[in-house]
Amino acid sequence: MRSFGHRAVVLAVAAFFVAACSSSGKSAGVTAAPITTGAATTTPAATPTTTPSAAPTTAALTTVGPTATDVPASSTNAVTSTPAAPTAPTPTLSPAGIGWTQVATFPNEVFPPFDESNWTGKPSPALPATGTKLADGIYQASVATPWSSANPNSLDIVVKRLEACTKLPAANCVSEGDPFQATDMGVDNAASLALTVPLDGTVKVGLTGYDCDPVDKTGNGADLAALLAAFEQGYTGVIVPQINAGTAPEDIINNLNTSPAQGFTGHDPSCENGGFDLVFHDGDAPPLLLQQVVNTQFSDGEVVGTTPFAPTDLVRLDTVQVSGGAMTLFFYAGFYS
Repeated sequence: MRSFGHRAVVLAVAAFFVAACSSSGKSAGVTAAPITTGAATTTPAATPTTTPSAAPTTAALTTVGPTATDVPASSTNAVTSTPAAPTAPTPTLSPAGIGWTQVATFPNEVFPPFDESNWTGKPSPALPATGTKLADGIYQASVATPWSSANPNSLDIVVKRLEACTKLPAANCVSEGDPFQATDMGVDNAASLALTVPLDGTVKVGLTGYDCDPVDKTGNGADLAALLAAFEQGYTGVIVPQINAGTAPEDIINNLNTSPAQGFTGHDPSCENGGFDLVFHDGDAPPLLLQQVVNTQFSDGEVVGTTPFAPTDLVRLDTVQVSGGAMTLFFYAGFYS
């Protein structure tokens, strides 16, 4: 089993990788279909619904119909008026961002395990057989389709249950020879649920970023969408041109440490750990740490290619927590080593 660890995910490193270690609004409009794997019958996931691409609106347009009526003809001039043209559709705006708020820390249960360890907490509730409403609990989650400014107001994700290691196949958990504890959890890969989550005020977000130290902040879906859009704009503005020009990834990092541009800079000068990593800042959002500037593909431990980052390649979804029917998405954008 491949473990993804908070602040310590094992990530194969390319030669240019800059190594370093250090080391939740009610959900509305969510669409889904269960995906069952490892069984004789598989129900394919429904195609996720999407929202219009124009930010910051999400879904519905309210159309106001014609309001004029025919004017009766006068006794001398029988003239019939035509109905007035309908007014332009009035978009229903998404609830706005609330801004990012610093918090002391997030619950350990919402983060993946360190390498060679297991998730901790309680089993997730059963995934719904029909409908889209998740019961209160914590679920493992990942992004199904990378976020893009072409569809900025929603995010396609996949959720899976966490289950006690004592009930899962041996490969789903890490065993050190000792009996599993009651709080040892693994990911149940037997079934999953595809959801399209609106990035608006109905969904909360918890995001851990990193500069000198981890930075935990909360916002909402609209705040997240704005941050991802800012990152995409800056990345395509200053990093992609250097990639296309053949500049080595480590040189791109060095260049932006020396000459910051469009939110990209080195660590805060007050950092004691130093090091030439790259950090993206956007207003009051958590800082996003880039230990490399491209998404690297591996095969058998060897680098087989690189592609530019999509924002959610860097800002990684770990878990979904539902409490009182309200959904919180937890993301991580710090050190992986």
